[in-house]
Amino acid sequence: MIVRPQFDPFPYLISGSVLAFYQALVAGRPLGHAATAAQSADAKFDLTSALQTLLKHNAISEVRE
Repeated sequence: MIVRPQFDPFPYLISGSVLAFYQALVAGRPLGHAATAAQSADAKFDLTSALQTLLKHNAISEVRE
């Protein structure tokens, strides 16, 4: 994943399950569905860690109901 804090590109290595989670979110899937997709990719998927990474790198642009 490449994040751009203050427009400076920064590569960040993520696992396949985290990729599945992020792709589901980008596709507009609800959080629960995205977490299920990630757990299907890897039963050890850590939702808390995946969300912390998004928050840490300011990678969330909006929250929808």
